[in-house]
Order: sequence, then C-alpha cells, then structure tokens
Amino acid sequence: MARKSFKPMAVTPKPATVIPVPAVVTKQPQPLTSTQKAAQAYQVVMNEYQAGQTQQAIQDLQVLVQQFPQYSDARIALVKYQLQNQRYSQASVLLEQGLQQNPTDPTLLTLKAQMLDLQGNPKQALQLLQQQSPTIKNNTDYYGS
Repeated sequence: MARKSFKPMAVTPKPATVIPVPAVVTKQPQPLTSTQKAAQAYQVVMNEYQAGQTQQAIQDLQVLVQQFPQYSDARIALVKYQLQNQRYSQASVLLEQGLQQNPTDPTLLTLKAQMLDLQGNPKQALQLLQQQSPTIKNNTDYYGS
C-alpha cells in the first residue's frame, strides 16, 4: 500500500479572548467594632488569668466591664470570680447591671439564682429559675443537656 502524504488542514485562528483586568483593589483596614475590641481585650485578660496573674486579670475585667458594659462574657467571668470568693455584694451589683441591659440573659439569671442559693435563699433561687426559664432550644446548658 502506498502511503498517502499528510497535508495539514488549513486552520483559521480564533480571535484572542480578551479577559478584562479588574481595577486595582486597594484594601483599607477597617476599624474594629466595639464588640471586636471587647473580645480582643477579653482574650488578653483570660490569658493573664491563665498565666496566674489573677489580680491583674480581675482589675482588667473590671475595666473591661466599665468600658464595654454590653459585653457579657467579661461580666459573667467577673461575677463567677466574685461568687467563688464569696463577694456577694459585688456579684449582685454586676448581675443587676447586666440584667438591666439584658433582662432575659439565661446565664446571668442562672448566676443570680446560684448567688441566691449560696446566700441561703434556695426558694428565691428556684422561683427565679422557674419564672425565667429559657427554651431548651436556645439554652441547653440551663437544662443540663
């Protein structure tokens, strides 16, 4: 068999696809929100506490609660510390201030009930918990799940 000679096919080139180049994006750092600042400061305080700098951490928590009263994590940590050290009047003030801002906060309500119980008022503690019980869907810790 005779070999056929190979003839390349004529190919018409396609026009080049133009890909638009995006405009120059200049990224500007955004200032932190109040909540982000509070969370950042709270993390520093918790690092102090874990490093054994308890008194410094407590002082810093007090400042944090004053500067960011809406940031409940700092308030809760300070209340827990005060309760552990049987400083019920300080814990009570912190709890009442927090509950003024968020009267249905289940953690604050639970801590208030705990404080009432520690002070020898278990009936008041139970009453508070029964009146303010959150839904299980929103607070599984409250129901021990």
